[in-house]
Amino acid sequence: MSRRDKALVRAKNNPHNVKWSELEAMCRRYFGNPIRTKGSHVMFQLPWDDDPLLNIQRRGKQAKPEQVKDAVKAIERLLDQ
Repeated sequence: MSRRDKALVRAKNNPHNVKWSELEAMCRRYFGNPIRTKGSHVMFQLPWDDDPLLNIQRRGKQAKPEQVKDAVKAIERLLDQ
């Protein structure tokens, strides 16, 4: 299993314990550079029309768990295509 796969599995199994930098790197890897950065919010363009944006945000050094779940769901959808 590659490092990318391990990071995705860790995020899926425990979204409350994901570092901000790890989530941002994961999103950049799968969705490219963010389309917008404003304050603590970073937005990524998703490759489908029905839900075009993914917003992630810091909570100290950690990522917000609900946004980790959204990111994992989007990545899994991308991988299933």
